[in-house]
Amino acid sequence: MSAFRYLLFDLDETLLNFGEASRNAFQLFFEQYLSHQGLNPQTLYAHYHDANMMVWEMFEQGQMSIDELKVKRFEWMYLHAGLSIPYDQLDEQSHYYLDALIQSSQMIRGAKEIIESLAADYHLNVITNGIYFVQHARLDKLKLKPYFQNLFISEEIGHSKPSPQFFDHVLKTLVGAQTNEILVIGDSLKADIKGALQSGLKACWFNPGGITNETDITPHFEIKTWEEFHKILQ
Repeated sequence: MSAFRYLLFDLDETLLNFGEASRNAFQLFFEQYLSHQGLNPQTLYAHYHDANMMVWEMFEQGQMSIDELKVKRFEWMYLHAGLSIPYDQLDEQSHYYLDALIQSSQMIRGAKEIIESLAADYHLNVITNGIYFVQHARLDKLKLKPYFQNLFISEEIGHSKPSPQFFDHVLKTLVGAQTNEILVIGDSLKADIKGALQSGLKACWFNPGGITNETDITPHFEIKTWEEFHKILQ
């Protein structure tokens, strides 16, 4: 048995395949609202992707609220495409996209198996910068909730990874847990790994793309597939 007893898993691009779900949800969104306007869906999705990355980075830096994020990414997408859409329509379209994202939920290969294999022996938890109702609904759809002791969601906590306040809340909730018993697992160096290191926790970088780490953030472990994770726990 590993020295780790508490495992803190990020969701998007760690356990859940957000990229594929997002593309599928955007296609449904495009067909619902934009298919008759002569726009290129691939070009528009590229604008959305860039805007989404930007607003989430601003959110993680405390520069934008979650409610602003939901709408701004679509507003900026349309601005890149040379369009201006009224706020009430942006809000409606945002809700439609989020519902489509929930319905498009899917897991990273090997993630379900690793969670199932660890649940009996470890205290499993989710740590996610996400929209409260969306993350709950996605976990419900994938029938993952029973495996986790706690769901730490930034919107509910009022702070996001990598802020010390987010991880302070996690540590206060895990009553009796020692820092050397906790392992954070995530795909984001700037949110998951940095946040863990700042709080004195061990961190495992999930890096399926084999991306070169060009930051000064150094994880304790790195894996490219979930099949490798058991070796860390030996």
